[in-house]
Amino acid sequence: MSVKYIILIIMLVLIVSFSVYGINHFTEENSELEFTAAYVSVEEIFSRYPGRKEAEDKLAELFRAKEAELNEKLSDTDPQKHRQLIKEYQEEMNQQRQELIDQLLVEIYDIIEKTAAEKEVDLVFKEEEVWVGGYDLTPGVLKKAEELQGQK
Repeated sequence: MSVKYIILIIMLVLIVSFSVYGINHFTEENSELEFTAAYVSVEEIFSRYPGRKEAEDKLAELFRAKEAELNEKLSDTDPQKHRQLIKEYQEEMNQQRQELIDQLLVEIYDIIEKTAAEKEVDLVFKEEEVWVGGYDLTPGVLKKAEELQGQK
């Protein structure tokens, strides 16, 4: 599952969440729905997210351990089985990498949600989807991420 696919899913969840929120808060007395909209650069947040370095280090450590394990298996097996072992290793490492990315994206989504609630923002879009209006919530999200990282 690619990062862009995960980001798209997050944005769809945000849009659906707002739709439900907006519908529940629309009243007949107030014929105009008032809300605050903002946008975030998910790519920038992901690249500058404080927890990313820790996750990358954890993944690198796992890769080194698995590579050592693979090299040991390769030295003990028939050369014809090498290709299969390497393929299994690559698949496992890709899965581990994707799981860590997914975990980071969930953490980032939670921080976006908390920041939006604190700033009383009703709707958050991905920066690339905004043509006009709204304000950039990215700095606030990064600040919140740093605060939460400091609490760990």
